[in-house]
Amino acid sequence: MADQRTKLAKYFNQRVWFSATFEKFTHKKIRAGGFSPVLLLVDLQLTDKRGRTVEPDIADHVWVPANKEVFKLGKELFDGDEIVFSAVVKTYGIKRNDVADKRANIAQRVDQTNHQIFQDYREDYLDWKDDWQQVASRNQELKQELQQGKIDRKTMQQLEQENITQYKNSQPDGVAVKNREEANQNRSDAQRKSLKFVDYQLEDLRDVRFLKQRRLHKGWVRKQISVKDQTNTKYTKYLAARSFAYHDGISFDQFENNK
Repeated sequence: MADQRTKLAKYFNQRVWFSATFEKFTHKKIRAGGFSPVLLLVDLQLTDKRGRTVEPDIADHVWVPANKEVFKLGKELFDGDEIVFSAVVKTYGIKRNDVADKRANIAQRVDQTNHQIFQDYREDYLDWKDDWQQVASRNQELKQELQQGKIDRKTMQQLEQENITQYKNSQPDGVAVKNREEANQNRSDAQRKSLKFVDYQLEDLRDVRFLKQRRLHKGWVRKQISVKDQTNTKYTKYLAARSFAYHDGISFDQFENNK
């Protein structure tokens, strides 16, 4: 399944210019009933009005309405033709298991990461607790040295305090651990929210023109098209059949014989 067109998100509700390679012409069902012609475009680039690339690889493919502006091209499109046009970026709701899986994987990863952080902290804390016995033993030795006259009381008290302070300062920082866990969770939440159950589409194509017309083969010749053909479903279905045949490598003679 293709990736979401997330690069289009920053252009939401804006009219921008694109170039794309035409692949297929077909139809989709519409709510009002019947069918509406659509184009499959691939390798979309963000461009300026002249078709010069501004941002490459903006989307791997997109289905767009074959509106009257498309038919103003005056010539039939074939697989491999390159066109430039302007369109408005819009969204539509999607139900995709891959998006849900990505969200779930992000949540699982942060849970695993934070669990490991806590486990490491807990082990360090228990080790720190055990280290108190060493501090207590060392301070007991200082008392014995006092009794033996090796050190005076002031020195003993000073060394005892240094041992205790050093021990306290080595305590694992639970607050820092909590902050790390919260930062991880916040990043995870942001990543999950960025994976929206919407995708991006292009509407209201305008100023459609050829950048490059592919040289046709196997006997195919472009038909002339006009705005009035856009609403002629019988004719657009014929164009769709031609489009699929050419895309599939069928010769024109074979196509004609199979009609």
